[in-house]
Amino acid sequence: MAYTIHELGNVPRFEDWLFYTAAQEWQQRGREGPVSKTADQYIRQKEILKINPFPPEKEVVNRDTVPPSIKHVHRHTEIENLYRWGFDGAKTGNHRLLFVIHENQDVLLLHYFNKTYNGAIRRPDIIPAEQCYTDYSRRKKKGDNGNE
Repeated sequence: MAYTIHELGNVPRFEDWLFYTAAQEWQQRGREGPVSKTADQYIRQKEILKINPFPPEKEVVNRDTVPPSIKHVHRHTEIENLYRWGFDGAKTGNHRLLFVIHENQDVLLLHYFNKTYNGAIRRPDIIPAEQCYTDYSRRKKKGDNGNE
């Protein structure tokens, strides 16, 4: 079963920036650069996320053939099925997206941030994701189709 991915919150703005900047980089350099590599990694890992959005049972090294770096977020939140997808963009930063698996069929990408610190995700990073999920759930209850 493939999951449907929905980009919510500030995730569409992140994707727009990433793909626009990667296209500009290709035009200027004529070859792949750091942003293009990050965009490629994002696309590949997002496809993997459609198939298996759950954390891997074992930590695996090869990022090209395994699920992205996914961890269950259990601190600083009341949402039981909140996860963190992270990937290292080298010169572009340490990218993090918070998401939930909604009704076991949809992956809702709720919030993007560039993690500039080490350690656990902090509460201020989680608040926008929680608000986004609350808004989405409220719209779904009202009968809105949930389109972004």
